[in-house]
Amino acid sequence: MEKQLEAAQQDYHRFSCLFLSLGLFLTLGFLLPPGYRIDVKAQPMYVLIVIVTFMVAAIFCWLSMRAKRAREQMNE
Repeated sequence: MEKQLEAAQQDYHRFSCLFLSLGLFLTLGFLLPPGYRIDVKAQPMYVLIVIVTFMVAAIFCWLSMRAKRAREQMNE
């Protein structure tokens, strides 16, 4: 059971890092020069995608912390 919790924690942590880096990469779309910037008409949907990406990263981070706490409680 402990090995399963450790594997789950590592997987959740990896997914959290993946979605966090994806969200930061997508945020660069707002910082590009005017010719390459996200179109004004597409901006609301783009903002929604960036927010959802960061929310998914937060959920995976929370799951990782939960698995870590469960593993620590098993060791006590």
